[in-house]
Amino acid sequence: MVDDALASLALKHLDKILEGYLEIFRANQLILERWVKSEQLIGWVPPNAGSIAFLKHRLNVKSEKLCLDLIRKKGVLLVPGSCFEMEGYLRIGYDCRTEILEAGLARFRDFLNSYR
Repeated sequence: MVDDALASLALKHLDKILEGYLEIFRANQLILERWVKSEQLIGWVPPNAGSIAFLKHRLNVKSEKLCLDLIRKKGVLLVPGSCFEMEGYLRIGYDCRTEILEAGLARFRDFLNSYR
């Protein structure tokens, strides 16, 4: 009963919910786009829709090792492209609070500095 009531309430306010989501999504996409443009070791495939993208890394290391090192050293979670038969890529989701994305990208850049 509670689930039905919450679902009904959400549907009544769907426009406001989507408006807030789209505002965060657009802001985060711009942040990620600017970050990628400023980062020499990373390129990307901008998504046509959604809040998940693939980052192309220009490092001489397998994507799985890179992701494991990144989470161990910086607490940043990216998914290795090898999971999608896309070695050399990293999967990133940016449907989160903006401050979390910014902090994660800053840590990722700091991690990448060890490869320069």
